[in-house]
Formats: sequence, C-alpha cells, structure tokens
Amino acid sequence: METQPPSPSTEDDRRHEDPQVVEADPGWPTPDDFDDVRLITVEDAAERLSICRTKLYELIARGELPTIKIGRSRRVWMEDLRTFVAQRRTA
Repeated sequence: METQPPSPSTEDDRRHEDPQVVEADPGWPTPDDFDDVRLITVEDAAERLSICRTKLYELIARGELPTIKIGRSRRVWMEDLRTFVAQRRTA
C-alpha cells in the first residue's frame, strides 16, 4: 500500500492542531499601544497602582485622584495617574 505525502496545511489547520500557535489579532492592542493610552478604566488604574478597586474608589471619593464620567462609567486620565504617583513619591 502506497502512502501519500501529507498535504500542505493551511495556517488555520496548524492553529487547530497546535494550541501553541497563536496569531496576534490586528484589532488587539500591543504593548507599544499603551504609550498612547490617555484614558483608562478605574479597574486598570487600580491594577497599575497595585491596589484594589475599592481603595481607588476611596481615593477618588476623597478627591485625591480626578476622574471623568462618561455615561455611567468613570475614566482616569493617564496624566492624572502619573501626577498622583509623582506627588506621593516626593511626599
């Protein structure tokens, strides 16, 4: 019995065969994209500060970190977050 050589696989076939093959989605941000981020969620700001979201909301309620409200959600300006950190670093 003769065996046929395997047919060339497409990229989709390889991705399904090998879970290690991962393609970057052009719509997803890359690490280079984060330098241009101007507004972030409260959750992202808390993560960047390595504090819990509740603690960050306490800081916001005390007026220590300004936010803007868009609809029902709050956003933090990256520049305000940098200023917040810089003020505490020198204090």
